[in-house]
Amino acid sequence: MSEQTFHLYQSSTTDPRPALSESAALQKLDIDQLVRFHKQSSHLYGFAMLALLGAGLGIVLPFLPNHEISLDGLTIGLTGFFLVVAIGLIRRTEWGRIVGSLFTAILLVGFPIGTLIGIVGLRATLKAPELFGNARLTHKGLTRALKAAKAKQKQARRESKKAKRQR
Repeated sequence: MSEQTFHLYQSSTTDPRPALSESAALQKLDIDQLVRFHKQSSHLYGFAMLALLGAGLGIVLPFLPNHEISLDGLTIGLTGFFLVVAIGLIRRTEWGRIVGSLFTAILLVGFPIGTLIGIVGLRATLKAPELFGNARLTHKGLTRALKAAKAKQKQARRESKKAKRQR
């Protein structure tokens, strides 16, 4: 599989590359790249849900009886941070990529499970800039393109088997 980066829009005003629509960018990806981007996109949604869970716990736990978690500045700050991370990852903004990377980097200190989750998260946020920004590859678009590519691949196999039988 060749490593290629597809620039969906000009990254600066001096960039001579023409802008590509999402569908045009998806058509240029091979099935291995579609699978990789789709997995990373799924991981990003998982991290967004993890951040929402953390925010929910930060909101609910201080009000439950018999819990030692109080409503202090740290709890409020972490709850706010988790909400910002979740919103940024769900909306796939450029700043969401930054705070998502920070969130997953923080998870690295939680050995062993947090470390594994953090590694997967950093890989998803740092290795796939095409999933963030205004002209990002959307999860819905990736899913559609991946299904179409798999159907095309399946059809090619059928035709190949049919041609072999006719010989």
